[in-house]
Amino acid sequence: MLNIKLTSLTLFVMLIFNVKTMHAQDSTITGKAGNAKNGAVVVTADDKVYYIDKLTKWEPAHVNKLVKVTGKIRIKKLKQPKVPSGGIMASSIKVIHKPKIEYLADAG
Repeated sequence: MLNIKLTSLTLFVMLIFNVKTMHAQDSTITGKAGNAKNGAVVVTADDKVYYIDKLTKWEPAHVNKLVKVTGKIRIKKLKQPKVPSGGIMASSIKVIHKPKIEYLADAG
């Protein structure tokens, strides 16, 4: 019985370690550069929004241009202001940390 508990605990620890390691890997996001209230963003073709860490806004020449950003994606929880009845506010945003930005030529 003790052996089974140790095995389960070992599996649990391995699973937690793997999840943390998986999130620590770099990801690459491609989309259009844009400026939002909370900073510079990349909007993907399927309308997912990723904020760029420590970039408050894109230069005007880069807005609406295709970019590829590589970095560590983390979820940042937002403070929730009071919202009028029926209003919808995002509770978190995706932020690309340590971004490496590549400017791509627009197709077309």
